[in-house]
Amino acid sequence: MVKIGVSHNFTLMPHIIDQMPTVSINLEQDNLRLSDVESSSVYNNLMQVTELNVSGLSEEECTGICKSLILLTNLTKLVMTEYSLTDVQTFVTSLKHLHALTDLDLSKNQLDSATLDHIIRFLPSTLISLSLSHNMANGEFSLKHLTKLVRLNLSHNNLKLPLYSLLLNIPERLKYLDISFNKIQNVDQVGKMISDFSQLCYINMNSNQIGAVGVQTLISDMESYDAKCDIDVSHNVFGLQKIIPYIANQLPTSAILPDFERENLTLKDEHLQVFFKNIPKITTVEIPKKVEWSETDYKSVLNDLSFFSNLESLTFASLNPAIFPFLAESLKNFTYLRHLDISGSRIDNQGVKVVGNALLSLKRLEYINFSNTNIGMPDIKFLLDIHWQHISKPFINVASNVHFVQAIFPSIKDQLSGSSIKGIDFDSDELNVISFTNIVQMTQLTNVSARWKHFTDKDFEDFIQWLKYLNPELLDLSHNNIGDSGAKSLSEVMMSMHGLTHLNLSHNNIGDNGAKSLSEGMRSMRVLTHLDLSHNNIGDSGAESLSEVMRSMDGLTHLDLSHNNIGDNGLCRLSEGMMHVLTHLDLSHNKIGDSAAKSLSEMMWSMAKITNLDPSHNKMGDSSAMDLSKGMRSMDGLAHLNLSHNNIGFSGATRWGLMMMSMHRLTHLDLSHNNIGDSGAKSLSEGMRFMRRLTHLDLSHNNTQYSGTKSDGEGISSVTGFEESEAASEKEKATYKSAKSSMSYSQEEQHSKEMSYHRTEHTEQTLLPSSPQPSTSGYVPPTEKDPAKS
Repeated sequence: MVKIGVSHNFTLMPHIIDQMPTVSINLEQDNLRLSDVESSSVYNNLMQVTELNVSGLSEEECTGICKSLILLTNLTKLVMTEYSLTDVQTFVTSLKHLHALTDLDLSKNQLDSATLDHIIRFLPSTLISLSLSHNMANGEFSLKHLTKLVRLNLSHNNLKLPLYSLLLNIPERLKYLDISFNKIQNVDQVGKMISDFSQLCYINMNSNQIGAVGVQTLISDMESYDAKCDIDVSHNVFGLQKIIPYIANQLPTSAILPDFERENLTLKDEHLQVFFKNIPKITTVEIPKKVEWSETDYKSVLNDLSFFSNLESLTFASLNPAIFPFLAESLKNFTYLRHLDISGSRIDNQGVKVVGNALLSLKRLEYINFSNTNIGMPDIKFLLDIHWQHISKPFINVASNVHFVQAIFPSIKDQLSGSSIKGIDFDSDELNVISFTNIVQMTQLTNVSARWKHFTDKDFEDFIQWLKYLNPELLDLSHNNIGDSGAKSLSEVMMSMHGLTHLNLSHNNIGDNGAKSLSEGMRSMRVLTHLDLSHNNIGDSGAESLSEVMRSMDGLTHLDLSHNNIGDNGLCRLSEGMMHVLTHLDLSHNKIGDSAAKSLSEMMWSMAKITNLDPSHNKMGDSSAMDLSKGMRSMDGLAHLNLSHNNIGFSGATRWGLMMMSMHRLTHLDLSHNNIGDSGAKSLSEGMRFMRRLTHLDLSHNNTQYSGTKSDGEGISSVTGFEESEAASEKEKATYKSAKSSMSYSQEEQHSKEMSYHRTEHTEQTLLPSSPQPSTSGYVPPTEKDPAKS
């Protein structure tokens, strides 16, 4: 005879031992034989087990118990909870043998919809009570074959399907249905279906998402079909609960507010029914700005607000951008709405669009308040379009937005047409969007000046967006500290400014990266004539970027790069891009030294039209003066030259003395602060004999023995630092007088018309060392003080 060992195989026994007679054998002993088990009547006693309750089993224990279930043929109640059901396939195989099972609890097993559907197919038709709560069901599954089922618990799952679809799949004899703590929203068209369930008496919908609209729908449907079933709707109107304090004064005094916080709030609650019947009487909802609601609270409120079908006025301030899509969806239900106030909210471009499009469906709308919502110029334009498209042409209040318009309006209003436009009051709390009709797209606007405006980042971004609609000829953004990031934003707009001739970006803290961005934006500016980038922080790499784009700027005549950090390498690269049409070039206050002078000299040969040149306040020495003197021989039209605050010395001055013999058109010459000495001054005086048009000369601070100023109306009208003194020798006096006398009065009279032209274009002044140097860029914007400094 074969002996079979079965030690440690009866994992089921500890869970049912209390339902069995005394067992005379130790089932956990070693060397246990099958014949011993059979002789102990264990199998016969299993027939008496009717209930099995297990929880928290390991996978191995679950498999063992599931295999043993086939022995419990009289089992009526089975509870396997808390992650006990891990071997699903073995479990469903055993279910076929449980013909007496009436009560099954598989809650808290984290079973998904597919697994539950698979298990439900094998459930015995004898079931009366079934609990599948605390799982992960989110889809449909049919329970129709469980014809004797009376109780069904599907609570604490993730059900989102409409209640109608759920009811289609339950047996007709069901009495109690628990679907609480799910995410059911749609309860439409269920009244008749519920009334068809002759025995269904209670549905628990506690803590779903049906909202006030869903509750009202259920009340109406249940009344219409005289359904006797009661439905628990506790904790479904979170938004309505928050609105009640702001609408209670519009309800009849006889209406008693239901307690939405209590459990078991059913549709048969008298106060609930009266309250919902009075909701259509609410016409005004005003939510204060200082409510402390979460984003979820706002969504719940907006969802329940859509129930207020007769609403005429809605104030919903202090919303954040994420809320506006939900607001737009709710607005579609307010067919009687006349007044909408969302002032003080933070709305983005997408929010403006979704709300604006929703407003088009509100035919009775009269007033919309978008004030102080931080909207930009593209949003203003969009709302302007909404105004003209809307059937009622509502007043759209956009006050306290696009602050840059208020800042620049005084400088542009004279270019606008229409007295009503010029009379706009930007300080008013009511500013209709139609006031921006001409401001949004001013085709007649040619000059845009925004100096000293100290824009915030948001204001500057709005300003940039507005520029997209314009094609100005002059743009002045000086003294705004826009930095590299502002330069990058501006460059994107500049690409479309094909008609721009004057661009002033001085005093803006623009560095190399900003210069690179601007270079990209200026590639399409074929008619630009004046460019001012002075008082920035542009270095060698920035100059290199500018040189690349300047090769294609055939019309540039005035270039100001003074007060930057351009050194020798930068100037060398910059000289490669200099155009032959330049007439004014200012390179003062940089870091240009001797090694770059040769490149500058070579550049001068192609700048025959130059009239104003200023490389002052740099680091050029005597060798630079020699190189520059060679290049200047080709500048026949040079009238203003400023080489002050360098270090050309005696040898440089000697070279200049020879070169000056060919500079017949020079009217202004500044060589102050160059350490040229008396001998250098003497060499210069020799060259001055041929400078018949020179009117202003500054040789101060050069270690000479001459000082003072003299003007006698002939020839040189203003001389600083080169004059007769008691210490001067007779020979030196004679040399100076000889040079000065060579410029006769008749010669000055002969060129008086030309000198008058120069004096008109450039303000004449005596160039004293302590006086600020005149701009040589040729572009002098209107005098304007810094409001902050004022």
